[in-house]
Amino acid sequence: MFRPFFQTVRHFRELQEGALAITTAAIARTGAIAAPVELSFYDRAAESAWRLTWQGVEHPSGSGGWHWPDLVTNRWRRPEAFRLAIWSGSTLCGLAIGHPSRTRPVGRRHTISVNFMEGAPFPHPLRGSIALLTVTFAITYGRLLGTSRIRLVEPLPGVIETYRTMGFEVVYKGGRPLYCERRI
Repeated sequence: MFRPFFQTVRHFRELQEGALAITTAAIARTGAIAAPVELSFYDRAAESAWRLTWQGVEHPSGSGGWHWPDLVTNRWRRPEAFRLAIWSGSTLCGLAIGHPSRTRPVGRRHTISVNFMEGAPFPHPLRGSIALLTVTFAITYGRLLGTSRIRLVEPLPGVIETYRTMGFEVVYKGGRPLYCERRI
């Protein structure tokens, strides 16, 4: 079915808003995270917080450190792609970007991918919870789209064990982790 572009953008925005609300409620209901959590879209407030507190600060892991404004504006413009900001109060604690696979001829998408995920490069109230929050959001959004798998693209070797405890299996190519994947 053909839709004008603005309707497509609105459709995916509404699905993502639903996923944000469902994920936030689920996290609050479980009580798994003690600090306040707010999930939102990467917007001007998130970009401003990134510029003021993250930009130019080396991540303690030695990885990450992406220039998020460039990632958001240049690489992830498809309407179905998500751009997630994770907050605790006024502190920007995490960012993530991903997208669902293209629709198959049978009318279904098979995978939701998280391509970039990063916690703030300084101590913050959600330290150790960014992956959980991102994966929970991506699974929720993926379910709304009808996907059956979630994929974490090019995981860092130091966090693979964490992803395994979350039920992910690692796929290697040339001895390097290509992605972690699990059914949803």
